[in-house]
Amino acid sequence: MNVYKNLAFALEIQKLSKVEMDRRIKESLSEVQMSGYEDRYPREMSGGQQQRIALARMLAYRPHVFLMDEPLSNLDARLRMDMRTELKRLHHVSGATTVYVTHDQVEAMTMSTNIAIMKEGVIQQMDTPDKVYHFPATLFVADFIGNPKVNLMPGWVSGKDTVDIGKFNIPVKTLNQTGDVVVGIRPEDISITTNQEDDAIEFQAYSVLPSGAETTIIARKGDTELTVREMGVSKIKMDQKIWLKFHKDDINLYDKASGILVNG
Repeated sequence: MNVYKNLAFALEIQKLSKVEMDRRIKESLSEVQMSGYEDRYPREMSGGQQQRIALARMLAYRPHVFLMDEPLSNLDARLRMDMRTELKRLHHVSGATTVYVTHDQVEAMTMSTNIAIMKEGVIQQMDTPDKVYHFPATLFVADFIGNPKVNLMPGWVSGKDTVDIGKFNIPVKTLNQTGDVVVGIRPEDISITTNQEDDAIEFQAYSVLPSGAETTIIARKGDTELTVREMGVSKIKMDQKIWLKFHKDDINLYDKASGILVNG
């Protein structure tokens, strides 16, 4: 059957009038940028277009619960962004509960009100996107969420609010934790300067990767490598001496044996 009949099938079950069905079909096709495709058949469309038609069918039906299993996986990057915008708006306007399965963490972070992160069928953390990003419950979640990825550094508690990484110490709220730990810090939570400052640690800029809105800097000290993110285009050059400063309020601490967050 063609696109129009495909969308109309579910609406006929609802026993809607011809006028209402026609209105809903046109609105839903417009929302997925497929207006004018009413007379097309599946064989005449690409995989991405067929996926958008499936989304339009769901939108036209207007259920109380949406179940979506990677609905944007076959779309190009720009269209995926547009569809994320429309789906989030749909969720806001309809008030319908939405269960959305995805391997794309950008989709998960930008579209959800709550995220459940799973490993081998077991939920590792279920929380708001903000909590999942800033306070990952386990090392697995910390390493999985974020691009550039989080900096994870093994060490041991050498004193109150101090973790020894080997070549330098990092200030972190240790609470009552002792023994071997892993320090987790996001790239944007590390301060970077080209001038020596108190409490700053000397590194070398191993690589500088500008991308317009931000710059990713790979810093090295011996065998320790850290990723730092600066907004805008950085003036730091490769092989230049740089100094990094860590703020204990921005650092997470994990028990090394269990991988569980201890200071969140």
